[in-house]
Amino acid sequence: KVEARNYDIRKQVVEYDDVMNDQRKVVYEQRADIMDAETVGDVVEDMRAETVNDLVGRFCPAETYPEQWNVEGLKEGVQKTLGVEAPVETWIAEQDGIEPEDVETKVRELADTRVKAKSDDLDPETWMQIEKSILLQNLDHHWKEHLGMLDALRQVVHLRAYAQKTPINEYKQEAFAMFERMLGNIREDVSRTLAWAGFQFSPPPGLPGLPDFL
Repeated sequence: KVEARNYDIRKQVVEYDDVMNDQRKVVYEQRADIMDAETVGDVVEDMRAETVNDLVGRFCPAETYPEQWNVEGLKEGVQKTLGVEAPVETWIAEQDGIEPEDVETKVRELADTRVKAKSDDLDPETWMQIEKSILLQNLDHHWKEHLGMLDALRQVVHLRAYAQKTPINEYKQEAFAMFERMLGNIREDVSRTLAWAGFQFSPPPGLPGLPDFL
């Protein structure tokens, strides 16, 4: 009986570890792809597009009318996250039957224009290094936080058994939801950093250097 109980414990530990290892594999593969890529511009642009999609979806839900939208919430979210002023009221007044997808397109154009203006002020190689550095910094930061949250979840999830729920299944579900939130946070933070960052060059004498982030 003791050996059987020990076997069950070891099996549960492996199952918990498998969840973390699956997520670790995804993150490490993404990190390796970023490191090996000559340019990550497409990745950053996709992240910005997803961030805009999340913002518009939060304040202008699909299949709703403009009078049902949280226009002020959207404008504030866009300004804080992407650093642009979105004249949503003007868009609504100018376009009959405007849809959330139309607002999303307009916000994305504003955000892309802001970031392009920044990149145009720097040589392409420097800008590519900045994008890659911001991506890696955010990925590493959020992954470290996520590991801590997974460990905390693992310590308390066994209490779900008192509610007639299977702890490992609850762990898998919540760990997946947490992983999805982490990816969303990475996308938003990368987009915010690129939108708001200023750059100050301080190269050593006679040598080119990357700008410091302000």
